[in-house]
Amino acid sequence: LGEQDHRFVEMTRPFAGIRYAISYVRDAAEMQHYRELLGRDLYLIAKLERKSAVTQARQLADSADELWLCRGDLGAELGFRALAETARRFAAQVPSLPLPVLLAGQVLEHLSEHSTPTRAELCNLYDSLCSGYHGVVLSDETAVGQYPIESCRIAALFRDSSGAETNRNILA
Repeated sequence: LGEQDHRFVEMTRPFAGIRYAISYVRDAAEMQHYRELLGRDLYLIAKLERKSAVTQARQLADSADELWLCRGDLGAELGFRALAETARRFAAQVPSLPLPVLLAGQVLEHLSEHSTPTRAELCNLYDSLCSGYHGVVLSDETAVGQYPIESCRIAALFRDSSGAETNRNILA
């Protein structure tokens, strides 16, 4: 962490409900380092944007409070086919991981410029939640998109898609 990162953490530490997402986590050892540096009292999210982090998801869970599979940057590293294969293998692990796991990366990207999602996006969202993901992270859809409210509403329609008794998260 840089000096500015440390200042930001210290400035926000007193506030309830703050979550810190660590980008480009390399492996479990790096995540353990962040946990030791920042302490057990902070809620840490490991963003899985590298293949090495995805393959060590179970070990990362020991130091993180939540995992996000971030398909955008992971796809840049792996390429199209390897991304799809890696995401599929990871999804099979999701139900057995001992912490919340969210899917990120163009989940409802069509809503950045259009008022309705594609059928493929809807099916992918539903399948992801049914396979065990605890929710999705909306990014461009809500940060710079033309239809942020619609994006949240569509995602919320699938909130209980899996039939599980736990609450699903939709993060905007």
